[in-house]
Parts: sequence; C-alpha cells; structure tokens
Amino acid sequence: MVRRIAVAGGLLAAFGLLQFLTGQSWLGWLSSVPGLEVDLSGVAVRGAFTRASGTSIHPLEHATALCAALPLAIAVAVHPGRARGGGSVGWCSAFLIALGSVLAVSRSAIIGFAVAVIATLPSLPQRLRRIVIAGCAAITVVAVAALPGLFGTVVGLFASSGDASTKSRTDALARAPEFIASSPVYGTGFGTFLPRYYILDDAWLLMLVELGILGLLAFAALFVTAVLSTVRASLITTDPRLRLVGRALAASVIAVAVVFAFFDGLSFPIAAGLGFLLFGLCSAVRAVALGEPRLSTTVNRSHTMVPSTDQVAPPWRP
Repeated sequence: MVRRIAVAGGLLAAFGLLQFLTGQSWLGWLSSVPGLEVDLSGVAVRGAFTRASGTSIHPLEHATALCAALPLAIAVAVHPGRARGGGSVGWCSAFLIALGSVLAVSRSAIIGFAVAVIATLPSLPQRLRRIVIAGCAAITVVAVAALPGLFGTVVGLFASSGDASTKSRTDALARAPEFIASSPVYGTGFGTFLPRYYILDDAWLLMLVELGILGLLAFAALFVTAVLSTVRASLITTDPRLRLVGRALAASVIAVAVVFAFFDGLSFPIAAGLGFLLFGLCSAVRAVALGEPRLSTTVNRSHTMVPSTDQVAPPWRP
C-alpha cells in the first residue's frame, strides 16, 4: 500500500506539472463519461504562473496529497523491497513530488514540503540525508533559475500580508471568538459551519468551531496516536524495512497536520481520505510490529540462560 501511494503521488505530481507548463486542466474529456461531473472553471493562476490542482478540487488539496506522499516515496526508494526497479520508481516519484511542490506557487505547499522532508530525515542514514537535502536544494535552484519571476512571486507570498489569502486567514482568526462563543465545549455540529457563512482556511479552527474544545482534542488525538503508534512500532520491530515505513508514515501524518492549518482539509475528499488512510496504515504498522516473534531468555534446570522465541503479544488477526 505504501508503494502504491508513492507511485500514485508521483503520477499525480507529473499531471500537476503538465498543468503548470500548459496552463490547462486536461480534465475536460471526463465530462463526456456518464456519471462523472468535472469542474471546468479552469485552472487557478497566481502571478504569471499556473497553480496546478491535479485531479483535486483545489490546489491546496493537491499540495496536501504531494506532501503526504513524499516521505513514502523516499522510503520506497531507500528500501524498494523485492520488486525489481523499486528504488528507481521511488526516487522518480520523490523527484516529481518535490518538483511539483516547489512549482505549486503556494506558501502552504512549500511549508508542507519542508516539514515532510525535515520529518523524514531522522529515519534515513547519514549518507542518504545529505543526498536528500542536496537533491531538494538542487531542484529548488534549477526551478527558480529556469522560471524567471518564480523566486520573486514565492518570496512575495511570504513577505506580503495584504494579499487575499493572507487577509482571509487573519480575518478568520479575528472573528474566531465570535463563532466559538455559542458553544465552546461541544461546538455547533460537524459540517454545520458552511462556507456560505464564512470561509475558514484552517481545518483546526473549523474543527474548534464545529465540535468545540472536546472535538478539537479528539481530532488532535488522531494525529498524535498515529505518530505514537509508528514510534512504538519502530522501537519494538526487528525488521528495518518496517521501521523505515513506520517513520515515513509518521512524517506523512505530521506534514498533513501542518498543511491542515492552512486550509479546511476535511472539506476536500482527497485530503480527508488520504489523512484517514494514513491513520489506518500507522495502526497496521503497529499491529504488525506487535505480532512479530520476540527473542527472550529462559532458565533451564542447570541455571543456564538459553534463548527462546516467545511472543510479547499474540499475532494480530483481522
């Protein structure tokens, strides 16, 4: 499953790069398929550059999928498993995802990309850490050099506080106490604070409004539990590949948690679905690690310590 997400992330990034270079969505033909509806409003533009959205509803949803898939692509590249060419597939996906994140023309995408890379580095050997850092730096430099004006546009996003997206977020924070005041503990109900009332570009703030303090704590507990599950698994497993996959999943969950602070991620199907898929995979990694045989010692009648393969926990079964 991790390998499939990594490959899908690379393909999604490639499609986003095609949209970025051509300025077209390339999804119009889907409207001719019976039962499918496609938003044909066109692609988003920021400055002189196209903001790719891939197959997502919004560019930030596309960026969330890329940031979540990047640590998994690196994990597949480092330990490709038995599949022939798995390492090449992983590195190719990681390259496409990194380039797609840099060319997203979005603060949220760049921040999520940086968080994903930083969270992945501790799970890699020292030599590979240098390769990943150097590769990300090279991709950024080449992209900026090849596209005049990109550097100024991106820097302007971080330096300016008067653009529409920044003003929307600051205004939402200013009005948040007003929205929360009616029911600060339980909220108004999940899915009741619709965009037609007010647009909150923050999944965490929206959760606080809709489900109150208790709901926000429960939502945060999902992310914390997922990360702690993989940490637990990495400490008890004897399989280096499982340890790497667990840490990569933790990095993906952390990246999603950060990006969710910049848009209402649960309102978008790909971002929400991928987030909960990562939660399930973190739980699966912990279950597999707990089901592994453990090496313990027993004392025979001659008081000699001999190894035994008793299990700390019974193997997990569906």
